[in-house]
Amino acid sequence: MRMCSDVIGKPIITVDNGTNLGIVTDLYFDQTLESLAGIFLGSQGMLRKKNGFVDARDIVLLGNDAILVCRSDARQGTESNAASRSWVRRKRVLGRPLTTSGGTFIGSVGGIYLDPNCEVRAFALARVQIAGPIATVGFIMRDAVLDAGDDDIPMRINLAKAEQQSSELLLKTADPNPDKIR
Repeated sequence: MRMCSDVIGKPIITVDNGTNLGIVTDLYFDQTLESLAGIFLGSQGMLRKKNGFVDARDIVLLGNDAILVCRSDARQGTESNAASRSWVRRKRVLGRPLTTSGGTFIGSVGGIYLDPNCEVRAFALARVQIAGPIATVGFIMRDAVLDAGDDDIPMRINLAKAEQQSSELLLKTADPNPDKIR
């Protein structure tokens, strides 16, 4: 798994002719926070700012030094893609409260982990307010999330499932770093 913050600031290079399309400014996710939807390239223009992005379907590789995309015309404007209006930017997810289904505050989202297929695998925890295996591991796997929430509604998790997964991870390895989980 790879922390999304590691992708920020990387150049986006096309594999067809080596063109640099820009720098990753932020990431977009689908509304359920299950997968990467696109890469935000920032705004351009003096008077009428236009947001640029690359759709996740155009990503070939999230490399260590650069993001490779399939074609030189992969950069788009959000105004040309109706689906992009429903996407959620990473910066809007960071700090989102995490609660149990009963409303007990667990902590907040401190980061997002992606697998090589650009699927969300886990959420790093910040401001953890509980003790136990979840706090020790420091992240919650995506499949323990019941509801992704939004700007006004906290993300809800299945506490029993999250604790079980965390306990299993602690038993498997002395280093519960999600980067080492396959």
